[in-house]
This record gives sequence, structure tokens and C-alpha cells, in this order.
Amino acid sequence: MSQPLVWIGSFGPDGGAERVIAAFDLLCTFDDPLAELVMAGPAPDPANLAALRRYRDELKLFRLRFHVDPSPAERAGLRALGPAWPEEQ
Repeated sequence: MSQPLVWIGSFGPDGGAERVIAAFDLLCTFDDPLAELVMAGPAPDPANLAALRRYRDELKLFRLRFHVDPSPAERAGLRALGPAWPEEQ
């Protein structure tokens, strides 16, 4: 099994999470159906987070997990899981 991809950002309306989910769908469809993605970050808008979860479910992305409001220690642990995007500078 390969390492999961890790995205750390905001689940807010302008955080870009929807585009990441769409790109992950393409990856799973055309390249690696066993790919895994962990998305982590704050959820300032619960309705938007619910919409992202519905989008994931509609696309049947069973290997996509959301980790909402991780602590700094949890973020460090998530970064250790696999390749992270965006990279911290």
C-alpha cells in the first residue's frame, strides 16, 4: 500500500477543498484506484463542510478522510503520513 496524500488547508468556501476533491477523483479514476487522501484543517462554515462530505459521497471516494480542526500535534502527525500539499515554507 502506498502512502496517503495529505492536504492541509481550510474547509471554508474559499479554501480550495472542492478542487482537491475533484482532482483526487481524477487520480482515482484514471491512475490509482487505491489512492488515499487525508484532508485536514479548520471548518469555519459547517454547511460548506457538509457539502464537501456530500460531494465526496456522491463521487464514492471511500479512501478520502476528513480530519476537522486538528491540533498542532495532530497536524504534525498527519504530515508524517505522506506527501503533503501545500508544502510549508
